[in-house]
Amino acid sequence: MSPENMRFIAETRKLRQADLARAAGVSRQAVSRWMNPVGDGAFSIRSRHLHSLAKNLDIDIHQFFEPLPDTRPYATALLWDRLYPNLPAFLVACVEGEKRALARMVQVYGLLITVKLFGQKAMGSFSEYKKYIHPVRRKESEQVWKVLQDPI
Repeated sequence: MSPENMRFIAETRKLRQADLARAAGVSRQAVSRWMNPVGDGAFSIRSRHLHSLAKNLDIDIHQFFEPLPDTRPYATALLWDRLYPNLPAFLVACVEGEKRALARMVQVYGLLITVKLFGQKAMGSFSEYKKYIHPVRRKESEQVWKVLQDPI
């Protein structure tokens, strides 16, 4: 199991170590050791605790072991001003429809991709968050928004 995976799952679900501990049936200190291993990064977790954690979080147990993709290029493009502390926090803000986060996505990747990723929240609130987008990109995005609003 990877500590990065555990941290990513916790951050995207807004779970504290105590929440993870309850889900796994262990102490908060055990979860702390999983997320912050010392030395070579190796740690042990009993399979029953891992199965409990996966079951209670309603995720596939393999998600704890799959390598996470290299997110550095995305973090560089999306977090350059440290508006959000990390990529999971930024993505959660997008999913929740936070205006500045959606505006950043549109600024970097365009309205069409943002709408494909985040759906109606990105489309419906465009008029509210477009003020945070650079004027040139805003004008382009407004044209795309009009087409998406009234397709042929």
